[in-house]
Amino acid sequence: MTVTYEIDADELNENFLESLRSLFKGRRLKLTVEEPSDLSEITKTKVQNALQSKEVLSFSIQEFESVSARMNANEDIDIEEFKTFHP
Repeated sequence: MTVTYEIDADELNENFLESLRSLFKGRRLKLTVEEPSDLSEITKTKVQNALQSKEVLSFSIQEFESVSARMNANEDIDIEEFKTFHP
């Protein structure tokens, strides 16, 4: 599974890390941090990432925080609305 977050550095905090821990509990992760050079580079990267995966989860930062908070509270989560499948 590939999840891409595009956020400002100021938004990186303990809550964001806890959300990642909750969403990917028990899995090994590979984190890549890059600074996009311009809008066309951002668009190119997003398209390339989407094309490499059959299943993509797409969240706004608010949706991600909401879902991860519910997961932290051991609530059942239906993430089907966030899934996009590519042939």
